[in-house]
Amino acid sequence: MPSAKKTRHVVSDDGAAPAEKPVREEDEALGDLGDSKEISGFEIGEDEDAENASTLASGDEEGEGSSESDEEDYDSDDSEDEYTRNRIGKVPLKWYLDNHDHIGYDISGKKIARTVKTSEIDTLLRAAEDPDAWRTITDVENDREIKLTDSDLRIIQRIRKGLYPTGRGDGEEDEEFQVEYEDRLEDKIHPLRTRYPSKKSFMPDQDEARKVKRLIKLIRAGIIKPKGEEKPKKEEVFDAWRDEDEEGEGRKLKGPAPIPAPKQALPTHSESYNPPEEYLFDDAEKAEWEAGDDSIRKQNYMPEKFSCLRHVPFYRDFLKERFERCLDLYLCPRVVKKKMNVDPLSLLPQLPSPSDLRPFPTTVGVDFKGHHEKVTDSSFNVTGELLATCAADGLRIWDTSSGCCLIHRAPTKAMVKQKNEEGECSNGDCWMTNRTIPTPKTNVTFLIGYLVNLRDKEFNSLLCSVVEIEVDVAPLCVAWHPKYADIIAVGTDNGTVELLRPQCVKATEAAVEEDSDDEGDDSDDEEGAPGVKRTAGSIDILEPVEGGDWTPLSDAPGFEGLVIKADERADITKLTWHPRGWYLSHVAPNAVQVRSQCVIHNLRSQKTIRPFSKSKGGKIQASAFHPRKPQFYICTQKNVRLYDLKAQSLVRTYVSGAQHIMAISVFPGTGEHLTIVSQDRRLCWFDNELGNKPWKTWRYHKRVVRDVEFHPLAAGRLPLMATCSDDGSAHVFHTKVYNDAMSNPLVVPVKKLRPKDGGRVLSCSWHPHQPWVVLTLGDGRVQMWV
Repeated sequence: MPSAKKTRHVVSDDGAAPAEKPVREEDEALGDLGDSKEISGFEIGEDEDAENASTLASGDEEGEGSSESDEEDYDSDDSEDEYTRNRIGKVPLKWYLDNHDHIGYDISGKKIARTVKTSEIDTLLRAAEDPDAWRTITDVENDREIKLTDSDLRIIQRIRKGLYPTGRGDGEEDEEFQVEYEDRLEDKIHPLRTRYPSKKSFMPDQDEARKVKRLIKLIRAGIIKPKGEEKPKKEEVFDAWRDEDEEGEGRKLKGPAPIPAPKQALPTHSESYNPPEEYLFDDAEKAEWEAGDDSIRKQNYMPEKFSCLRHVPFYRDFLKERFERCLDLYLCPRVVKKKMNVDPLSLLPQLPSPSDLRPFPTTVGVDFKGHHEKVTDSSFNVTGELLATCAADGLRIWDTSSGCCLIHRAPTKAMVKQKNEEGECSNGDCWMTNRTIPTPKTNVTFLIGYLVNLRDKEFNSLLCSVVEIEVDVAPLCVAWHPKYADIIAVGTDNGTVELLRPQCVKATEAAVEEDSDDEGDDSDDEEGAPGVKRTAGSIDILEPVEGGDWTPLSDAPGFEGLVIKADERADITKLTWHPRGWYLSHVAPNAVQVRSQCVIHNLRSQKTIRPFSKSKGGKIQASAFHPRKPQFYICTQKNVRLYDLKAQSLVRTYVSGAQHIMAISVFPGTGEHLTIVSQDRRLCWFDNELGNKPWKTWRYHKRVVRDVEFHPLAAGRLPLMATCSDDGSAHVFHTKVYNDAMSNPLVVPVKKLRPKDGGRVLSCSWHPHQPWVVLTLGDGRVQMWV
C-alpha cells in the first residue's frame, strides 16, 4: 500500500536571504525588525494601533465619521468584510475617474471627492525625498494613502517566503513550519486517495464510437464531402467588343436604375371652374392671348367661370394633354439632380463687423474748390498740413485743415480770372468745412502750424489772397518728399520733372532753431512723426552738384529748385519716391524710347538712371520701390516684374491675368504684399510667400479702376487701403497683415465712398497720420473724407 510522505520544513524568523542575492532597501528595513517584539495572530500593538487609527481618520474627513459597524468590518479576518468607504459596488472605478470629479459615494450618499492626485513625476520626487515612500500604498477605491506599519511589513515578508502570516501563538519559541503535499501514487506509503481508477476512465467511449461510424458512412456515401484545398478562382475574361446578339455567352450589362417620372404640376386657382375675379382675362388680355403663340403664352388655357360644376363642358384639350404627357414619359430623357442641403451663408467667410474695425473715413470733411479741369493727382506732405493737387489748369497747394488755397501755379494758357461767387473767398479760391476735424497736436491749424515757417509779409499776404504764379508747363502728377515737408516733385507734360520748394514756406535760421525745439517736444505725439524734417536738413538737397545733370529752376517766381529733363516728347504720369527719400522714379508710358518709359533719379549725385532698355508685356504703366530691399517693381500692361537693382537681375514675374494694369501699391513695412488694379475692374493682391499668382482677386467696381493706395501706417495702427474707379465711387478696405507666416491677411471691405453728383474718381491719397483720404474727381472737385 503506497503511503504519502509528510514533511515538515522549519524556517526561523530571523533567517537572512542568501548572500549571493542583492539586498533591497525594503528587505534591509525589514531585517531591522528582527529585534523588535514578536506579535501573535493579527493583534496589533499600541504604536501600530495609533497609526492605523490616524489612517482611518484621514480617510473619513469628508464624511460624518465612520460607524462602529464599519470598524468591526475592518477588524474582521475575512477580506470580503474589510472596511469600504466607497459604496459603488462592482462598478468600474474608471467610469468615475474619466467622467466625474468624484470617485463615488459613501454610506450616507455623499460624494467622495478626489483628494489623492499624483502623477509619475510626483511619485518619482516623493521616492527621492520621503524615506517612508516605499512603505506607503494608495487605496484608489477609497481615495486614501496607507502607511504600512512594522507588523504589516513583517506579515508581508512571511507571506512572500511562503510561510504562515504569524506563528502558533503559544508564547514559546515561534517555530515556523510548512507542509507539502504530493498527490502521486508512485512509491507512496500513505496516499491521499487509496482507490484505483476504474476501467471506464481509460477505455474509449462507445457513444463517440457510434458517432464516428455514422460520419464515416456518410462520407463514403458522398453525402458529406470533406473540405479540401480551395482552388484559386480564375478571373473572368470577356470580349468587350463582342455584341450580345452573337452566338456564345454574351456579357449582359445592366443599365442604370430606372428614374421615376416627375409628377405633374397641381392645378392652380386659375384652373378652377369658378376662379376669383382677378384671374379672369379682360378684353385686352384676351385679345393678346388669342393673338399669341403657344410657345410664348404663360398658360395654355383661358380661365373661365361657371356658376356650378354641372355647367362645365367637356375639356377639349384633354386628349391632347394626355398624349403629350405620354410622350414626355416615354421619350424625354431624365436626369437626377442632387440637391445640396447647404446653407449658402455658411459658405461665406466669417468676417468681423465694420463697426469693430474703425476708424475709417465715412463723410466729407473738407471740400477743396478752385480747379476747373479734371484733377489727375494729389499728395500730402509728410506732416499732413499741406495738400498738393494738379490739373490741366495748374498746381495748387492747399491748407489741409481749412481747405484754403495757398499757392496756385498755373500755365499761361490756363490762367483764368477768379470770380466772386456765393460761398467763396474774395480771392476766388474758396474753402469750406462741413464738419469739425480733429487735427494733430503738431499742426492744430494752419495759423499755428505754419506761423513759424512763414515770413511776416508773406503770411499777411496769404490771409488776403492766393499766391498766383504763371508758368509755361502744365502739371500731370505730383508727389511730396517722404522726409522733408517743403520739397515737392511735379511731373509735367513736356517730359521734365521739377523739384520745387515754395518760398512762402521757406524757414529762416531763427525759425529753424525754434522749429527744432518744438519738434523735440512733440516728437511722440503722432505715430510716424519721428524722423520728419521740415526745412533744416533739406537746404542742401536742391543745390546743384558738380557733375550733375540737373539744372536750377528759372523763371519760376515763388519757387526754387531743380529741373530734370528726361524726354521732351513724353508726358510724365506717375511719380514715386523711395521711402528714404534719396531716389525718385517717374513713368512716361507714351515715351518714344523704351528706356525713357521708366527712369530713376538719384538725389545725392543728381544723376538720372535709365535701367530698362526693353519692356516685355507692353508699355510701363506704374512703378514702386520695395520699402526695405534694393528692389524695384514695374507694371506693364500685362504683368508685374520685380528687379534687384543691386544685382541688376530679374527676381520674379507676377502673373495677374489682368488686361491693362493701371496702378500698383506696396504694403508699407515688410513689402511682401502688393496690390494692383486694372481696366477690367480687377483688384489683385499678391503675397510673395505664396508665389507669383494673385492670392485673391476682387471685382467690386463696375467700371475701370484707376488707383489703389495703402495707408502709410497700414502696418501699424491704421490698416487701411483705398481704391477708386470711373464708376464714381471709392472703396475703403481694412487690410490687417499678421506677422505670423501661417495666417493669411484679413481684408474686409468696410465703406463705399460715393461723392455727390457723381463723376469719375481719378486718384486717391491718404493723410500720413490720420484715417483721412482725398479723392480727386474728373469735374475738378477735390474732397477729403474723414
